[in-house]
Amino acid sequence: MKVSVVIPCLNEEQTVAACVLEALEALHQAGLSGEVLVVDNGSSDYTAQEAFKHGARVVHAAARGYGSAIAHGVREATGKYIFVADGDCSYDFKEIPGFIAQLEAGADLVIGCRASLYGGRVDHGAMPILHRYLGNPILTILGRLLLAIPSHDLCCGMRAFNREAFLGMKIQSTGMEFAVEMLAKAVQSELVFAERPITLRKDRRGRSSHLKTWPDGLKHLWSILKLCWETRILQRTC
Repeated sequence: MKVSVVIPCLNEEQTVAACVLEALEALHQAGLSGEVLVVDNGSSDYTAQEAFKHGARVVHAAARGYGSAIAHGVREATGKYIFVADGDCSYDFKEIPGFIAQLEAGADLVIGCRASLYGGRVDHGAMPILHRYLGNPILTILGRLLLAIPSHDLCCGMRAFNREAFLGMKIQSTGMEFAVEMLAKAVQSELVFAERPITLRKDRRGRSSHLKTWPDGLKHLWSILKLCWETRILQRTC
């Protein structure tokens, strides 16, 4: 199998079916052999049932956290390539073929970019103003300066990568800061990066986000500083 679409979910019963169907249609239209793998991360609603009913393979990640869910999904996946996006309809799964084409062209990791300066777009109301104009830009700049991450949208949740390359990075983060560690470890592993402009849509979940502005923002910042320190220690011992 070529592609595994991994969708980490926690209480997404209102939107997961639409995501699964959009992903399956994208694979079919592009002639890509693949699967849609929904990783249920302890939902208390009917997320798993809705996903299965609409054609996904469902697995359950016992350890809570965004990073834990993705890592579990990758381990369970059967595809050579992994495409990851959230299950709240904020990301367009019709982007799958473009991401996979860049992997087949030689990239090890393709990350989406929502920044308008680099061709991306954020629909009205799709991202809190604080995240869009302060949090994500600052974290991205720090990631580029301190960790040499060649991304213009450090926290973008739409990305695709080679499964074996991912497993070789041995990522430890279990929460939202997983996004930062993944890119930092990719730099350390000298993986080939690519970036793809995408549109972030307003989600349709009808509830508050799992992302907590200040706690998760500080975790991202701490992760960047910690990884920077570890990288410098590693460079001194080599």
